[in-house]
Amino acid sequence: MSPQAEVHRKAQEYLAGRDVVALLAELPAKLETAIKGLDFKMRHCPEAPGKWSVHDVVTHLADCEVIYRFRLRAIAAEDDPKLQPFDENAFAAHLHYGETPLEESLSVLFTLRQANVRWLKTLKPDVMARTGQHAERGRETLRDVAVLIAWHDARHLAQIARIRASLLGGVGA
Repeated sequence: MSPQAEVHRKAQEYLAGRDVVALLAELPAKLETAIKGLDFKMRHCPEAPGKWSVHDVVTHLADCEVIYRFRLRAIAAEDDPKLQPFDENAFAAHLHYGETPLEESLSVLFTLRQANVRWLKTLKPDVMARTGQHAERGRETLRDVAVLIAWHDARHLAQIARIRASLLGGVGA
């Protein structure tokens, strides 16, 4: 199985018959719970040298939501558009994630996620079946992209939980 096919398989496995749009709608509440009680220093403490902090993860999720919004809408509006990947580590380094106010990242993420979920709820099956060409993963339906977003959320929520547990020594994690 190709690495691209493996990504789609894992994402579909994560979905396990659940409503993808409902899962996407859960991110804001889950994220608020995940970061609750972490002070500034804790939010900026990386998991390990060279790894991201909780703050970096939240800012990454906000940047991704901007990119996802474009990809989803491009698939709905254009015929088989090209979907470009991006280097998340270059974004984190060159866009100075650690200097972005957490409240700003949360506002961007929550506002766009709410708009994306509201819009996705309006789409008919034929629109969810439209495709785009991802430069690394190949042809993906709009629904495939939504599933990948939900899986991406889950992986980063697990990362935050892991960082939180290491910071709090397993207490309150």
